[in-house]
Amino acid sequence: MGCLTSSRQNPTRLRIRVAQLRFAVIHPLFSRVLWLTLAGLLTATCAFASEDQLGGAQDLTQLSLEDLMNVTVTSVSKKSEPVSEAPAAVYVINSEDIRRSGATCVPEALRLVPGVQVAQINANKWAVTARGFNGMLANKLLVLIDGRSVYTPSFSGVYWDAQDIVMENIDRIEVIRGPGATMWGANAVNGVINIITKRSGGASGLGGGLSAGNRERNNAVIQYSGSASENLSYRVNVKQFQVEPWKKADRDTAQDNWGMTHGSFRLDWNPSEAYDLTVSGDLYDEKADSRNALPSMVFPYSNVVTVRTAVSGGNVLARGSHPLSDHSIITLQGYVDHTRRADLTSGETRNTYDLEYQQDYRSSGTRKLELVWGAGYRVSADNMTNPPYYSFSPSKRSTGLANLFVQGGLDLVKERLTITVGSKVEHNDFTNFEIQPSMRFLWTPNKHNSFWGAVSRAVRTPSRYDCDGTFWVAVIPPLTTANPGPLPLRITFVGDDAFQSEKLISRELGYRAQPAKDWWMDVALFYNRYEGLLTIIQDEPILSAGSLTMPCHSANKKNGKTYGGEIAVDWQPSAKFRVKGSYSYFFGEISADPGTVLVGPSEMLTPKHQVGLFLMTKPTTRMTVDLLGRYVDHLEGTNISAYTSLDGRVGLSLNHKLELSLTGKNILGNNHVEWQSDMFVVATSVGRRFDVSLNWRI
Repeated sequence: MGCLTSSRQNPTRLRIRVAQLRFAVIHPLFSRVLWLTLAGLLTATCAFASEDQLGGAQDLTQLSLEDLMNVTVTSVSKKSEPVSEAPAAVYVINSEDIRRSGATCVPEALRLVPGVQVAQINANKWAVTARGFNGMLANKLLVLIDGRSVYTPSFSGVYWDAQDIVMENIDRIEVIRGPGATMWGANAVNGVINIITKRSGGASGLGGGLSAGNRERNNAVIQYSGSASENLSYRVNVKQFQVEPWKKADRDTAQDNWGMTHGSFRLDWNPSEAYDLTVSGDLYDEKADSRNALPSMVFPYSNVVTVRTAVSGGNVLARGSHPLSDHSIITLQGYVDHTRRADLTSGETRNTYDLEYQQDYRSSGTRKLELVWGAGYRVSADNMTNPPYYSFSPSKRSTGLANLFVQGGLDLVKERLTITVGSKVEHNDFTNFEIQPSMRFLWTPNKHNSFWGAVSRAVRTPSRYDCDGTFWVAVIPPLTTANPGPLPLRITFVGDDAFQSEKLISRELGYRAQPAKDWWMDVALFYNRYEGLLTIIQDEPILSAGSLTMPCHSANKKNGKTYGGEIAVDWQPSAKFRVKGSYSYFFGEISADPGTVLVGPSEMLTPKHQVGLFLMTKPTTRMTVDLLGRYVDHLEGTNISAYTSLDGRVGLSLNHKLELSLTGKNILGNNHVEWQSDMFVVATSVGRRFDVSLNWRI
């Protein structure tokens, strides 16, 4: 539902509402616990052990290929570990990759990841997934920003248009292809994307950037970093952009304007070597237009109109850790999040409150033992405005999610063979208890080769849409093959309280190798079996007031299987030349229970083949020239054809702080459609784009 959004809100009123968020309206006891905890964090009663655990920035531009293999990630096991030792299909996009790819938003950066499908629908909508089941609200991919979940429980997906970040402030994006439910919980079914921002600190001063192009009227960022004392650093920024509407095939405007004003801050405090605190927050206001094909009960039974989606909100996150001993550390994180979305088709206001505790233990001795355990609780309260095309009953609902997780890793053979076993137990208000275990192994016969494997269980829990929603799907004209009667037939979807979680059992194998100092490769294979997938089942037609309605309800009547693999290769023969290549293969099929009547597509909407090639060169000490080529196969069951695109970027350093760059997207000029119309939103072809940017670093 890319057009579920919010009404415009007075900025002063928004600030007051964010300041007045209270758990007491939902859960008095949890409210007191969270607010006292955050107050304790703000008074430095907690800290952290290492910079990497909080997403500390690393100078990746100076690292060799061998060093990059040892860059630490935290998303696989919720603890710091080198990429080469992570028993999962994990890929890291570092800040240098983002800068030199010319990505202006997170979905564009994710095109660098093998096995991740990114399809742009129009100027402000994307469909993003890993290993199948794509859509504008792909519901099997968990996305986090600094540990804060941006997965919406209303419709099970991510509103990518609202996930705006100053790209210069991203330290890295860690992408897990495959289940991550043991650590991250429900909905981390096919993957986890963890966007980690840079710590504040370092140089003090003013920075920012300006860009303009044939698709943007303006894009401006202004940022200031400083230190209030030796141990207290901060960063504040404001970003504003406005995107021009795309052009349709007939050269008319696609009416998909997009603009946002976004302010954010980050505060890092370390009064001593053992104590540290991070507090961050955002405040934003967005307007996005889309051409929507809305159903109608009169001829022509569908009207294409321009729908303006308004989004506003804010969040505050606090996180800290405290070492209990040389072998143990505790981490506490809490956040509050307020968002509001509204347009012609739907509307939602949501407040989310989350608190999580984690403890890490690492033994010393011949056989290393690592143990991670923790617990968390989340409350999410919504208020749906129920416009004509979508409605929820009840219109207001507060849901709780409690979890307990534990995972342990043991060296069976010192520095050669490690076994990791764990599970997360969750309780939600729709299906009660869910158990999501996993078992992984890592075998490292020598320092240049490693093998890993995993067996995991994950679930996608029901959303408000699955259980409480009513959705006007389409109208079938009368006197047609699909509807031979004299009355138009309205198709509606009705949620069902009996809907259960979708389940996955995944098996994975992987191999990493660095045969030579200048090149590295990573191979991952998977076989997934899904049970109880969302099925839309027809009910008996209803004749009322001269109209005919065909209601359909949700059920768990489909099963599926997918298999495939991804290959990533990185070759760096010199400091001035580097090539990253990737290939992914995917196959999937869905079967339904005998006697089930299905409505709607049963395709997984994922290309069978994807190829990527990223060429990074540095002809002179001040110039970089980079090319990014992609091939994406056609989507079976749709009219989306295969396409090839080429992006390019030339960067020129005017001095050690100032850089001028020219970026071209789809510079071959082969306009193509990457996705079909989805959730009423009409898809538009992707064309050529050029941007000129001037960036100055602090």
